[in-house]
Amino acid sequence: MPAAYDVFVAFAGPDREFAKTLAERLLIRGLAVRWEGHLLAEQKFTTALTDFVSSCLVFVVVVSPHTWATQHYAAEELATAVELARADKIVIIPVWTTTIATQDRPDGIKLLTG
Repeated sequence: MPAAYDVFVAFAGPDREFAKTLAERLLIRGLAVRWEGHLLAEQKFTTALTDFVSSCLVFVVVVSPHTWATQHYAAEELATAVELARADKIVIIPVWTTTIATQDRPDGIKLLTG
């Protein structure tokens, strides 16, 4: 099945403005972008996120001290993305909002960055 859009931007709630700005900049450059802001009120959050991740070419994860500290579903989101990346169906790109020591990085991010 072809991708429904180019990029999905994943983020923790406190990083919403950063993610919104990133998504807007990608849109300006002509990419089809989805992010949490596209969820409809009637959609089940975790199901919709899994659908979004499965329907993109590139999964951009905004990484900050808030990542995975505040929401359990983010780990599921990243696990889905990693599974798809291992099957060569998507590419994962971490975007850092700040420098985070390797030992303080969430486990899923450690898989991506060492």
